Amino acid sequence: MAIPSNTGYLDNFTGRILPFDTGTTWTTYSTWADYTSWTSTFTDPMVYVLDPIDLGRTGYFNLTIETEAEGEVSYKIYTSSTGAFTGEETETVIANTATNVTAFQGRYVIVAVLVAGTGTVPSIGSVVVKPNTTTYSISRSGIDSSTLGGSVSARELDFSRNASRVWAVDIKADSTAYNQDVYVTDYEAATTLIPTVVSTSTTGITFKLVGLDNVARDATISYEVVLLTGMNMVNGNLVVR
Repeated sequence: MAIPSNTGYLDNFTGRILPFDTGTTWTTYSTWADYTSWTSTFTDPMVYVLDPIDLGRTGYFNLTIETEAEGEVSYKIYTSSTGAFTGEETETVIANTATNVTAFQGRYVIVAVLVAGTGTVPSIGSVVVKPNTTTYSISRSGIDSSTLGGSVSARELDFSRNASRVWAVDIKADSTAYNQDVYVTDYEAATTLIPTVVSTSTTGITFKLVGLDNVARDATISYEVVLLTGMNMVNGNLVVR
C-alpha cells in the first residue's frame, strides 16, 4: 500500500495544521460578512503524515501518540524493516475507539494522523509520538490445569489485563505419574509432560501438556508470562496501560 499524501498544511498565522481548501473561490461568499474562513470545502478526514522514525533495530514495539486536535482523531501506522516504504510496509488502522491494539513490528515507522470534521474545520495543534517496549509479567504456581478453562488439549491462561503481545512464556509442569497410551498390553509408566503453547492473543494464551506418548494431560503447573503493555485509544490519543 502507498503512504497517504498530506491533505493539511501548517498555517503560519494560527500555528495549526489546517486542511487544504479544495474548492472555495471569491464567488463562494455573497458578502464580506459571510467570509469567516477561506477553507469551506476540504478532504474529510484531513490527513497529516509525520516524518519516519528509525528505532535502530527491527523488533516489536508499542507507540504512545498524544494529539491535540479539533475533530475526531484516528491513525494509520506504517512499519517497515527496510525504511523504503515502497510497498513492503505493513499498515495498521487504529480507529478512534480502538481497544486491544496489537504491537507493531519493524525498524522504521510512519504515523499518519487523520482528523475528521465534527461540525467545524478539522485542525491539529500538536502531535507527540513515543515508541516504547514497556513490559509486565504475570507469575503463578500450584495451579491445577484441570481447573482452567478450555479443554485438556487447549487450556486457557487469561491475563489480568490486556497486552499488545506475548513477549515470553515459561510453563513448568510438576512431575505427574501416568501410563503411556501405547499399543502394548503392559503400559509403560512415565512422569514427563511437555508444555506446548497452542495460541496467543492480546487477552491470554492456550497451552497443552503433552506426554511422551503425544497425549495431552492435566497436571499441576507454574508459569511466568512476560507481556508488552496493552494499547488503547483514549480521547484521540493512543495510550499504553
